[in-house]
Amino acid sequence: MSIAIVYNEPEPVVLGRHWLTRSQSPDSPPVLEDRAEAGVVAQVEEIRATLVELGMRPKLCSVRRGADLAEFLVRERPDAIFNCCESVGGGAALEMSVAALFDLFGIAYTGSPALTLGIALDKSLAKALFQAAGVSTPAAVAIRTVDELESTATPAFPLIVKPLAEDASTGIETASVVLDRTALTERVRFVCNAFPQGALVEQFIVGREQNVSLLANSWGVLVPL
Repeated sequence: MSIAIVYNEPEPVVLGRHWLTRSQSPDSPPVLEDRAEAGVVAQVEEIRATLVELGMRPKLCSVRRGADLAEFLVRERPDAIFNCCESVGGGAALEMSVAALFDLFGIAYTGSPALTLGIALDKSLAKALFQAAGVSTPAAVAIRTVDELESTATPAFPLIVKPLAEDASTGIETASVVLDRTALTERVRFVCNAFPQGALVEQFIVGREQNVSLLANSWGVLVPL
């Protein structure tokens, strides 16, 4: 059985263009490192080492362009893929396209399908689906421009301001939590300028954030947590 591991290498940080270099937050670091991307590389090595221990010889593909991935799939024709690719060329919006390409080739892969990845990237849309399914989620409003804020009712303070459609915690730092209208306006302006898709203004919930992996069998039945 031929197994492949597809992932994205950390992108070089361009200081003048990275959103943190434009932030006025006191916790903005002098040296930028995307720990999430570095974590993906460590995860890939763990998967590779485990497969080798099981007697397999996995093939690795670091994705920088869609064309490179397509050529790899044509050349190697893997039977299954460990999909660890969260962006292409630094663009999180292309994450769903990687899974869609696997679907076009008819190759089984780990993780969520393309549609799920696309929906999850849009925080406002994902929250609407949760609410429709009766799942509790903090109150929030989507703001496309800072001018919309004046005419939009927001949840009660404290609030957290996030980019509307970015991967994981991109665009979130200490200054993202705001306690009054002035700080809210400043943060919405910053997020809308740094991330053209707009901002999500959400009720801030105190507590730890948990990442939970869900496993399903071939019939789509989820394993209980």
